[in-house]
Amino acid sequence: MTATEETRNGFGRVHRKEDARFIRGKGTYVDDIRLPGTLFGAVLRSPHAHARLLSVDTTAAEAHPQVRAVITGAALAELDLAWMPTLSGGVQAVLATDKVRFQGQEVAFVVAESHYAARDALELIDVDYEALPPVVDARKALDEDAPVIRDDLEGRTGNRIFDWEAGDAGHADRVFAESDVVVAQDVLYPRVHPAPLETCGIVADMDKVTGKLTVWTTTQAPHAHRTVYALVAGLPEHKIRVVSPRHRRRLRQQGRDLPGLRVRDRRVDRDGPSGEVDGGPLREPDDHLVRPGTTTCGARSPRPGTGGSAACG
Repeated sequence: MTATEETRNGFGRVHRKEDARFIRGKGTYVDDIRLPGTLFGAVLRSPHAHARLLSVDTTAAEAHPQVRAVITGAALAELDLAWMPTLSGGVQAVLATDKVRFQGQEVAFVVAESHYAARDALELIDVDYEALPPVVDARKALDEDAPVIRDDLEGRTGNRIFDWEAGDAGHADRVFAESDVVVAQDVLYPRVHPAPLETCGIVADMDKVTGKLTVWTTTQAPHAHRTVYALVAGLPEHKIRVVSPRHRRRLRQQGRDLPGLRVRDRRVDRDGPSGEVDGGPLREPDDHLVRPGTTTCGARSPRPGTGGSAACG
């Protein structure tokens, strides 16, 4: 084998296949997908880390000539859509109803005829907050006098959100009791967030003739997304197609079904035929077309028999 020969068994030089498209600006991101009649969305976020919502006045925003709808937590509550389940078995607000519990929490959502109109309308929404003491330290969140963040939950008197055990506790106790040396250490895991080249985005096209929904979104968990859309929209899963274009949101960021993703940046409802962009079909070789299935996510204990707990702050 010469120095210039390449192998396909993990050794030698292997050309990257995707670089040519992206460095020439030929990649297809969700923001590149433009359908006729597209409506745009923008999210109003709380400037407070902890505050009670006294009122949300959307009158001026709704009067904007290019605004189609302004959605609040109260409106979602009437449809029983204001809260969503979490991976830890709890619930989390899609749009705030009673109070905001972290800085940047979603308070209202505007749908308008252009991206700029949607952003402008956010400034027309008048929110009256009653600022509450924030909790900014996870350890201090467990203090007896710490403000209770999730006081919406019946019986909640503190900020410990769950206790978790895995494995055989008795066996683990015996192993530690028989050990010559036992080392204990508290580990503080700081807040961390990925910083992808392409941020979260979604384009949804509902074809009223066929009753089928096509969704383009920056996700690596299209099966889970389709299940969620079916539950929220009341559509059978076989009428929902989720397309995940070639994007730059990888490295352990997949499957992030956060409240903001429910009411994100791009929504569309049009009567024309779907699946066409700029006169041609929107389809890339590496699109992920959803088939029936589920996606789950869990956590692992650091060693058998040990437990864990967490606090919100």
